[in-house]
Amino acid sequence: MSMAPDSVKEEEEGLVVYLPQRIGPAGARRLRLRLETAVYGAAGELGAEVFERSGGTLPQGVEAGEVSAEVGTGQLRVVALAESLESVLGRVEVAPAVFTPQGDGVNEQVQIGYTLFRVLAAPQVKVAVYTLAGERVWQQRLESQSAGRHLVAWDGRDAQGRRVGPGVYLARVGVETDGGEVVRVRPLAVAY
Repeated sequence: MSMAPDSVKEEEEGLVVYLPQRIGPAGARRLRLRLETAVYGAAGELGAEVFERSGGTLPQGVEAGEVSAEVGTGQLRVVALAESLESVLGRVEVAPAVFTPQGDGVNEQVQIGYTLFRVLAAPQVKVAVYTLAGERVWQQRLESQSAGRHLVAWDGRDAQGRRVGPGVYLARVGVETDGGEVVRVRPLAVAY
C-alpha cells in the first residue's frame, strides 16, 4: 500500500513528514521514505525520529537495520558512487546568458554558478572570463571553498576595470585537485 504525506514541513535541521494515518498496530506496519538530494561529500549520515502527531510522546530514534526483505537498506548512511559523480566540479551555469553592463542599473552582472562535489580539503577555485581568441579578460581566485553550490558575479569589466566590448566570451571555472585541474567552460554574451 502506498501513502502520500499530507504535509511536509521544512525546518532548520531537516524535514518533518506528516502522514495521514498512524503507523503501528492500528495502522500501516511499515514505512519506507525515499529522499533524493545532491551528495556533496563522499558519504553522509542520515538521522531520523518517529513521533505521534498528537499527544505528548517523545520522539523515538530510528536505528539502522533490516526491517524486512521488502525494505532492505540496513543503514542510514549515504555513499556517493564514483560513477555517479564524474568529477569534483559539477555543471557550470551562467545567468543571464546575455547581459548588458552599461551602467543603467539593469542586467549589470552575470552570475557564474558551479557545484563542488566530494571535496574533503578546500580546493582553490579559479573563475575567469576569456575572449573567443583565448585572451583572459578577468579572473577571480577563490580559496577554501567547501562542497556545495557557489556563485561568482562578474560585472563585465576587465582586470583594469574597463568595460569589455560587446561579443561572446567564455566563462571558465577551474578546480585544483590532487589529480590536476578540472575545468568546465560555458559561453556568455555582453551586449550594449
